[in-house]
Amino acid sequence: MAREILFRARHIHVLPENAHIDGQWVYGYLANAGYIYSPALEGEVLVESKTVCQYTGLTDKTGRKIFEGDIVRRKMFDGYIIGQVVWFDTGFCGFMLKHGNSYYHIGKSEHTGKSDCDEVIGNVYENAYLLKGAK
Repeated sequence: MAREILFRARHIHVLPENAHIDGQWVYGYLANAGYIYSPALEGEVLVESKTVCQYTGLTDKTGRKIFEGDIVRRKMFDGYIIGQVVWFDTGFCGFMLKHGNSYYHIGKSEHTGKSDCDEVIGNVYENAYLLKGAK
C-alpha cells in the first residue's frame, strides 16, 4: 500500500510575480531546503522553513488532510482532548498527538477504518492559542 508523500509550508514573497500568494499555504513536494514544488503553481516556490509540515496520510471526519503541526480535537473515553500533531521518534516512530506532556498514537480506527482524529481545528503557526487550555 503506497502512502502519499506530501508537504505544506507558508510561502515567502521574494518575486513580484508571486506577490499574490505571499503568506499562503503551499502544498506539494519538498524540493530543497526551503522550497516546495507545487503542481498547482507549476514550479518551486520559496517557503518559510520552520513551517514545513509533512502529511500524515490521515484525514479528519470532514475529509481534511492532517499534517504535522495541525491542532486536532480527538474523542476520548471521557470527552475530548485538543493536541498538536508531532513526529515522535523515541521508542516508537510515527505521528502522535501531543496533549500537554502526554502522547497519543494517531491512526485509523479498527472499527471504522477512518482516522481516530475527530477534527482539524487549526495549526500551531496560526492558532497556537488553541493549545493554551489543552493541558
